[in-house]
Amino acid sequence: MARGSSLLAFIITRLLLAVPMLLFLLTFVFVILRILPGDPVLALWGGRNPPPEVIEAARRITGKPIPIRKASRRPGDPESLVASSGRARREIGWTPRFPGLESILETAWRFARTHPHGYRS
Repeated sequence: MARGSSLLAFIITRLLLAVPMLLFLLTFVFVILRILPGDPVLALWGGRNPPPEVIEAARRITGKPIPIRKASRRPGDPESLVASSGRARREIGWTPRFPGLESILETAWRFARTHPHGYRS
């Protein structure tokens, strides 16, 4: 019985030591994401593509007519969204698997056709 209780004490001690480290890491990641400019998801985009270019590329790839309804910006919408993976490329040598708009849209369209219910299918 002494062996089992010492093992339990060891596990509890290790878990209690892991909690502060986990809190530190979560806080660190939160602070980094708040300090760095831009949106991490938008940084994966790779370049600047004005909406008409994106819509035309999506029409070519899907073969579907994608209607556009022009409207003024809604309250709270940013004037422009700009993202670049340049910093990630420079600082950590990261390169996107799908670097261009065409390859991103082709991959997304292929997934949408083969998984009509998203990840559940």
